[in-house]
Amino acid sequence: MTYQVRLQSPENLVSEKTTTKSRAVADYAFCDLLHRYVGRSVAAAMTQREGSSKPINIMYIELTGTCTYHCQRCDYSGAFIDDGTTCPNCKLVQ
Repeated sequence: MTYQVRLQSPENLVSEKTTTKSRAVADYAFCDLLHRYVGRSVAAAMTQREGSSKPINIMYIELTGTCTYHCQRCDYSGAFIDDGTTCPNCKLVQ
């Protein structure tokens, strides 16, 4: 299984990409993109691929105009993961 995390512009240009076999590394890379680019005209995406199959989209968040949330534990403000229920900084489900 291979995971790919990428930051893409509205023109589908990829400016940052992480490819790894570790889901934990992919999750960290995805959360890092959310922290650094929230509010900009980009999207963060994570896909998984097994062998030569087509990639499956795991998470996709458009960071432009993203509804921002405020974490009660770590004071992070920005996009949340898992359909807006989990802080990407401290992983608190809210």
